[in-house]
Amino acid sequence: MPFTNIETPSTLSTIGIFSPVNSKENFFNHLALPLVVRPASFDTRSIDVTPSLFVNEEVRDQIVNTINDYAKQQLEALIKQDALVIKTATDNIIKEHAEDIQADKSYDNYWKGKALGTRIDIDNAALTNKEDQFQIEAPVEFHYKSKEYNKRWDDDEPLEEEFNTDTVILTYNDQSKSWLISEINSNGEDEMKGNNVIKSKF
Repeated sequence: MPFTNIETPSTLSTIGIFSPVNSKENFFNHLALPLVVRPASFDTRSIDVTPSLFVNEEVRDQIVNTINDYAKQQLEALIKQDALVIKTATDNIIKEHAEDIQADKSYDNYWKGKALGTRIDIDNAALTNKEDQFQIEAPVEFHYKSKEYNKRWDDDEPLEEEFNTDTVILTYNDQSKSWLISEINSNGEDEMKGNNVIKSKF
């Protein structure tokens, strides 16, 4: 059942978060997760939501598939030099990749390689609602075997294996009922510290 084990502080009643016609309720019904909802601050427009994010198998699969598809698409975009290959990210992310690809073209750089997998630390994932936008933030390790080359040199160096750990933020699109990657911040170190880590191999 939706809304199982929910704390409903009085400060939330004034914003109608549990109203039958409110889009937030539709969202939580879709997740069907046990939630604890707490005010993030005195400004009730920003609500911190701390759920068991991956209890719902459908939602878990959506998040994992989105991250995995992005891992493949972003490298494919570099190889094909076409940012529009990326279908799992917001416009700002696609624009950043397009700028990187344009820079590669101007310097005669190109990429080879393959995405090998991901690890997602679900114990340290968090769901928040700010300004009526739901976001999931999770530590993710991207595993690649790839290398950037330059057309001006006869470079036959082998591909290099890399493990990049980033904080990935996904934003929920209410119209398409899907999650899109909206921000990626490099951690620079292994952040897989939770007891439950979802590992995918491609």
